[in-house]
Amino acid sequence: MTGKAKRDAGRLSSGNRTVGKAKQDAGRTGGHLSSGNCTTGEVKKVFGSKGGKRSGLRRKAKVALVIKKPWLDKILSRQKTWEIRGCSTTRRGWVHLAQSRAGGKLVGCARLVGCRLVPRESFASHVAHHCVRNLTDVPHKKIYAWVLQDAARYSRPFSYKHAAGAVIWVRL
Repeated sequence: MTGKAKRDAGRLSSGNRTVGKAKQDAGRTGGHLSSGNCTTGEVKKVFGSKGGKRSGLRRKAKVALVIKKPWLDKILSRQKTWEIRGCSTTRRGWVHLAQSRAGGKLVGCARLVGCRLVPRESFASHVAHHCVRNLTDVPHKKIYAWVLQDAARYSRPFSYKHAAGAVIWVRL
């Protein structure tokens, strides 16, 4: 074992709650909370306990995806894994989920893992992913599916300052 490996092993096996222990916890849970509901304490447990009450949430993601309530509820209940949009995105990783027209509420989080163009001809065959029953409800010329995984609802919503003009993404 190298010197660095010994240091890391000692830090991970000690009873003290250190950054190494938080990394070990994050590794054990896959680096996220996939149980469905997560509290601030659970986020701090996984992502480290340094900082303020909500700093674990801020470290998890620096942006929020704004989604209308009926679709957001389906995403957080894991019935819907594709968010339908009219443009593509190159963003990947953890994002907070903000409820549209709720006055600045972060209600959950998810991992954005991909983006794919969905041809109109095959749109109906993917209803299990996007939950849109009627193609006429989609106003976009090109249809993109933003693929979400590991969605989790926060046990209580967090407030944030919604920037004027922010429609799709909000910086936190």
